[in-house]
Amino acid sequence: MDEWMWSGETGRWHDVEWEGRGQLQQVSAASFTPLWACQHSAEREAAAVQSLRRSGLVQEGGVATTLVESGEQWDWPNAWPPLQQMLVEGLAGCEADGAAELAEDLALRWLRSNHRGWARDGVMREKYDATRPGESGGGGEYTPQVGFGWTNGVALWLLERYGDSFARSLTAPASSEKCTAIGDGG
Repeated sequence: MDEWMWSGETGRWHDVEWEGRGQLQQVSAASFTPLWACQHSAEREAAAVQSLRRSGLVQEGGVATTLVESGEQWDWPNAWPPLQQMLVEGLAGCEADGAAELAEDLALRWLRSNHRGWARDGVMREKYDATRPGESGGGGEYTPQVGFGWTNGVALWLLERYGDSFARSLTAPASSEKCTAIGDGG
């Protein structure tokens, strides 16, 4: 994976087009899921942490799947639960400076988005809009589903690990709940 997909220049893993095009340059949440394997050098982990911070994917309501506005369900501004879990777990397992803090930050962004939607609508969503916490994601060929198992599972997994921090974030003054996107999109 590292031989074919890693780029030291971008600090992330890339999809590969096998028919002569090499590494594709589009950034996506999947560009950072190899962190989940926890099998990388400290230098690669540190580069990936910084690259994710700069990517433009990290939004108020979680990590967007891509920056491509196609109207499809796997693109901007949708955020999918399995990718959130893989990123948080991967970052939490890294020894790079700032990785554990970024893992917790991403977990809390996702949990706040889930909580906001659930408190308002009484349901958990299949996917969420990373730019509008609590709002359903959209796009694709069907109406987004509610009560979705992977959303529930990821929320419970995150609560098991970050529940105390999440509870504190809900009882903190309202101004501290305000999160903003990080990164410059580059």
